[in-house]
Amino acid sequence: MAGVYPVSTAPNNTRLARFEKITATDLEGVDEIIGSDICFWDELRDILYDVVQRAFDAGVQRVVLADPGRSPFLELVDRLNALYKTDLYEWDTSSPVTATGYVTEIFNVPNKNSNTKKQQRRRSR
Repeated sequence: MAGVYPVSTAPNNTRLARFEKITATDLEGVDEIIGSDICFWDELRDILYDVVQRAFDAGVQRVVLADPGRSPFLELVDRLNALYKTDLYEWDTSSPVTATGYVTEIFNVPNKNSNTKKQQRRRSR
């Protein structure tokens, strides 16, 4: 389930829906989408790809996704990088627990290097 929570409206104007049910109309007027720990099953890779496509069709400018680095997430990033400007950052922390992962920014801008199969990965702390 995903929540569509417009920041500029009151909390009672939110909608809880499956990713597949989020429409371009739902996303009109939204500038950016942020999601974390949402790409944990193989089938979510295609579902989230479609959500990003609908978001960009609706005029969303940026999507930020964070994940521990599971293969469906990394495959989603590679697929989106073929079409859009995409930055992928590694992150890690040692407090309060040791954890690592990735944050990606996908911009509603065509990728000029769309023939590139692998995304350049930069380390950020």
